[in-house]
Amino acid sequence: MWLAYVPSMRNGRDIREDRGCAILSTLPLSDVAGIELPWLSQRRVAVIATITARQGDAPWRLRAVSVHLDNRPGRSTQAAALARLAGAHDADDIPIIIGGDLNTWAGPREDAVRQIDAVAARVRECGDAPTFRFGRHLDYLFTTLPPDVRRGCQILPEAFGSDHHPTVLRLFARNLL
Repeated sequence: MWLAYVPSMRNGRDIREDRGCAILSTLPLSDVAGIELPWLSQRRVAVIATITARQGDAPWRLRAVSVHLDNRPGRSTQAAALARLAGAHDADDIPIIIGGDLNTWAGPREDAVRQIDAVAARVRECGDAPTFRFGRHLDYLFTTLPPDVRRGCQILPEAFGSDHHPTVLRLFARNLL
């Protein structure tokens, strides 16, 4: 397994641990970088990495981004900064997947979702079922991968000790080239 982790802040004043964003992959990660987002009420840093593999003799790459936006009004400025970065990477023709907790209490109608959706389409087959324990849909996936690569998306019923439910997107590797 490969792991890319970027801390954002301490997880409490008296606790000797931090929190941030991570990408966990069964395929090699490279070009790992932290993306500091505009400050609202807490420091937020997304992580970006390139996943590289081979399909037969042909190499393929995929860029992955993990993000956790602030839960205060103004998170659309953080989403806009992330969208600008994703748009800048679009020029190199490496497909991108952006996933994370956008803290969108009003759901996909929020500007934060629309900002990212403008550069990498929201994976609508994931649906709008609640991803947060209080019945809200806060977690999203976005991608520039074509629809023929996607083989379904689901929000898992088990939260595995988190207050969020995982969102799983299955990809058909043969169509990635």
